[in-house]
Formats: sequence, C-alpha cells, structure tokens
Amino acid sequence: MLTELWESLCGYDKWTQTEATIESTYYDQAVVTSWSDIGRNDRNELTPTKVNRATSVLAWADQSGIRYSARYTVTEPSPLYGVNDGTVVTIRYNPSNPRDYYFPELQRDEGGKFLRKAILFMVLSGIALYFLFQRYLQHPH
Repeated sequence: MLTELWESLCGYDKWTQTEATIESTYYDQAVVTSWSDIGRNDRNELTPTKVNRATSVLAWADQSGIRYSARYTVTEPSPLYGVNDGTVVTIRYNPSNPRDYYFPELQRDEGGKFLRKAILFMVLSGIALYFLFQRYLQHPH
C-alpha cells in the first residue's frame, strides 16, 4: 500500500514497466565510518567498519529497442546483495527519458535504511529530552 502511494506521488505509476536483467556484479569491501560508530572504542573516537558491498549493472531496453544500463550499489544485508547475474527483475522507466529508471526493490531497501535511522534518531532524541526535563524539574531555575 505504501509502495503504491509512493509510486503515485512520484509519478512512477505512469512510467513504462519492463523487465531488466542484472548483467554483472562486482563484490568488494569498503571501509566506512558513521555517526553510529562513535564510542566503539575507549577513546570515544570514530572506529572504521568494513562492509561488504555489491555493485551491479542493470540493463533494459525501451519500447523502440534502445538499450540502457545503470549501476547501483547495495551492502549486506540488503535482499539485493548476492542476486545472481542473469536475474530478471521488474523496473519502470520514464518514457520521455528512458535513462531514468525506478527499481522498486532498490527503493524499498533504501527507504528501509532511512526509516531505521529516523526511528533511532527519534528514540535517542526522546531519551535526551526525558533526561533534560527530569534535570530541569528537579532543579528549576
């Protein structure tokens, strides 16, 4: 339901649906640091983390048979990580500019990551506000 609403709001529901093939995938490891890594060592410094990632080439053709391709990168544990070359997936492309594509599974994966980060931020903010107001109520100025 949320996917259909999102597609409608963005206009993806009006784009042309087609099958695309994952032509190749390159696997590697990347060293990353993020705000969630703070405090993972004794000195409260950022600690680099290794992540497994896959960069895949996705190819499709428009209605006139012109071939297009695009790359996307995902990290473990994405459901798209480890998808085999030759796998056929459903995408939508913009009929007025077929280079623009919408890959629902990729969008859901990215949306899920954003949602988890947003929820974590709200929880941590709520905890911080709780302690701030507790301190204020105990020692009013």
